[in-house]
Amino acid sequence: MKNSRRRWSADDDAVLERLYPEHGAEAVAEVLGRSEKAVSLRASARGIRFNNHAGWRRWSDDDDAVLERLYPEQGPAAVAKALGRSAKAVRARARALGIVRSGDQRRAEFRPRRQPAPPPSNPALRGWGYA
Repeated sequence: MKNSRRRWSADDDAVLERLYPEHGAEAVAEVLGRSEKAVSLRASARGIRFNNHAGWRRWSDDDDAVLERLYPEQGPAAVAKALGRSAKAVRARARALGIVRSGDQRRAEFRPRRQPAPPPSNPALRGWGYA
């Protein structure tokens, strides 16, 4: 891209506002003949945000019901296949809803707690949050 340092016109801003939220800096830069950085900076200055979640589907109540039914016994891979989502998305949603695998409940309940470290024996460290 040529560094022309030309001012932003009202037409340029209109294109930016129309295309940037859905398509991002790369597409707008190509249309306007500007650098991606220039487009990103102008969008930021005008308070226009890129919606990088445009292709994501929201979780429906039906999706959550399938998750609650299958996840404890079959795990994220089976739920992902049934819902057409990634296993990572399924694990994140299960965690958000508090749904755990059948064996995970026992592990979570009986996990030994970590004991706090003893205070340092160095007297110079006393008064720095150590006993």
